[in-house]
Amino acid sequence: MEKTVRSFLKDVEIFLCGMHETITYQLNIGASIVPFYQESNSEAEDYHKLQQLICRRFWVEFKKIVEQRVLVPLHTLVELFEGPAILVQKRHDKLLDYDGCFAKAEKNKENRLIQEELLATKSNYEALNSQLLEELPTLNSLASEMLVECLAAFIMARKMFSGRITKEYFALMETPFMKSAQGDAIESFAVKHSLVWNQLGRFSFSPKSVKTDTLTKRNSKTSPTSATKQFESDTLNKHNQIQSHSQQAYLQSRYSHDMLYCVAVPYTAAEAVELTVSRGNIVAVIKKHDPLGDTRMWFVEDGSR
Repeated sequence: MEKTVRSFLKDVEIFLCGMHETITYQLNIGASIVPFYQESNSEAEDYHKLQQLICRRFWVEFKKIVEQRVLVPLHTLVELFEGPAILVQKRHDKLLDYDGCFAKAEKNKENRLIQEELLATKSNYEALNSQLLEELPTLNSLASEMLVECLAAFIMARKMFSGRITKEYFALMETPFMKSAQGDAIESFAVKHSLVWNQLGRFSFSPKSVKTDTLTKRNSKTSPTSATKQFESDTLNKHNQIQSHSQQAYLQSRYSHDMLYCVAVPYTAAEAVELTVSRGNIVAVIKKHDPLGDTRMWFVEDGSR
């Protein structure tokens, strides 16, 4: 039981340390985002204020609850285990004394003093052992109940802490800027980064070592025609590739019917951010413009993973 309590205490302290570092990093990120906007941006400021609220209020209250209802009671419990530990060691010493006297008495059965000493050591051992057998189960039972209560308090505090943060994030998601965002944010950033990197690489002063990041999934860049709705499928190379039935099934299960189209004209990618498509491939429209806002280029997915 003592090892279990100590292990749980260590885990909670490690969790608090890691969570504090994470919240501090998020607060610093929030403070760093605001200066990137030349004009006042309410969404960036709202995000920064939210990180301040999390760090200065939610985190402080969560840590206080954990310390009062988890750490302090369990540290007190660990201190209580020191008394029984001393008694257990003392009982072990009395057992050694009894074993020594017993061996000595076997060799001197006629010696009255040795026999009396044997009875005394036996009585001391049995009395101490009886005390431990009576009190240790009670201590373990009470300690188990306290550990369960502390564990429940920690889970509830963690739930409330996460719930309050999630509620604030949901409110932040209702801002116009966040509502306008669509698709995977990380994937969208990777595409935009690659496109900008491509443009920078075209300048004469750019080093020759500058290379475009290779994007191999869910990215597309091609021009739609008025006669047909042409889109692209993502491939790992610049050669035509037949789309599998599993890819088509994936698209049909994820996107609505009005977002799915069939490629009418094959296309071979000329750049890393473009995709190769074959005639008959099924693609789903993610956006009717590329990540930079060019409506001549459409952002689609072909189900490749």
